[in-house]
Amino acid sequence: MFNFETELVESISKRCTDLRSNSSFRQDDIADKSAISKIENMKYNEGDNFITHTVLEAYEITFNISKEEIIFGSESEFEELLLGFFSNMFGLVSRRNLDVDMHRYKKGAFSQLDIKLQRAVIALANFFGEYNIQRYNFLKSDETFMDCVNKEWDKTIYIGGKGYNIGRNCSSKPINEDTVIDIVDMEEKLWMICSDKFIRSFRQYLAKNLFNDFKYSSMNSVIYTWVEEQFIQHIVPDIVEKLKNNSIFKIGIMVKDLIERFLYEDIPESYQKTIPLQIKREKSVEINLNNDFEKFNLDTELKRKERAELFENLLKRGKFLVLSDEEKEEYEKIGIIIKEVPEYVETREVDIDAIIDQAIVTKYWGKSTSVPIPTIESSPIYRSSDFNSFEEMKAFDRDWYDFTHFTNMNIPGYFTNNSQIMSRWQARLNEEIHEAIETFIIIQNNLLRLVTEKELRRFSK
Repeated sequence: MFNFETELVESISKRCTDLRSNSSFRQDDIADKSAISKIENMKYNEGDNFITHTVLEAYEITFNISKEEIIFGSESEFEELLLGFFSNMFGLVSRRNLDVDMHRYKKGAFSQLDIKLQRAVIALANFFGEYNIQRYNFLKSDETFMDCVNKEWDKTIYIGGKGYNIGRNCSSKPINEDTVIDIVDMEEKLWMICSDKFIRSFRQYLAKNLFNDFKYSSMNSVIYTWVEEQFIQHIVPDIVEKLKNNSIFKIGIMVKDLIERFLYEDIPESYQKTIPLQIKREKSVEINLNNDFEKFNLDTELKRKERAELFENLLKRGKFLVLSDEEKEEYEKIGIIIKEVPEYVETREVDIDAIIDQAIVTKYWGKSTSVPIPTIESSPIYRSSDFNSFEEMKAFDRDWYDFTHFTNMNIPGYFTNNSQIMSRWQARLNEEIHEAIETFIIIQNNLLRLVTEKELRRFSK
């Protein structure tokens, strides 16, 4: 993590030297000469009290300048320092999950606090959809760092007729397009959102816990405690709640949910292209009209109308289901054909993708809501000359209806030994999810381009 004690030595030394150089004071006019000399000459070993509480107070009184400004600089220097600190912490979003992969980094590079801090900054980065899919790819890889490219510099310029990409050509190795992120863009936006809370909290905490009894060698410890007690436990959760309620940043969480809940790519490879489909139709009674009017002596409109009324009457309340054989024969004489259809069972090998395709394109069947059904989907269109008999045509109709309405069919061992359709559907679903994610990323990135710095700074207030 950012080491304030070593990082600030040079700037404190310059600040103190400039204060004295721009005055008539000698070193021993301020405090002990050796202590002042040590500061001005940057004599520091890690763990030293580079500037003591007594000397700090002496500078404060002598030059009428606050302890905070002596240590951290002017307001702009202070904000720049904290931006660097935030940037250092946010950089953890480009590392593997430290709670399980810390061993993959140099020993001592990260601490237990870094594990907690990483979770916090990743919670902020999760509001960027592109980050989520790139991190998903990164964690599947063996890499230890996510590649970073600043979109503002990701432009090709031509020098002497040769193309040069400012953002990419400076990389020492080829950039992995599956894992690359623009960490600078995310960091800048998040800093604008949280900077006011961050700076205010940092300043108040150090005023109480560092400057009241200043000890330079404890600065890191105090600041790291602030990170755990304030940044991780309060600032980040507050910002997360704000972002959750923003329709643009919510896109990032939607992408994260799609990845975590629906994207599953660890599918065992299979060369099985078909599955058994069982067609099972229960025993039934079928009623039809034969419109060969000449055969049944229906030569007048009156006779045809009377037959139609008989047919309608039979359909009402299912009367045709309880007729005797003799009654059926009588109706058959006028072209009303009533016959029993025996149970039908058949197993066919069908293409897995054909089943899935039909499930996708069949939009209306099976819904509980009432929707208009286009005529073209109500019955098949075919040439009768393609069939040898009326029975063949009826069989085709039945198959078409069952296949498009998913009735009278089942897959034996659907969730067990014939679960290949589930795996294939997951593969197809993965394709749909990746397309949806890509669309959401494009929408979010474009909408965020319209947000000003002023708007982002105002957002968290």
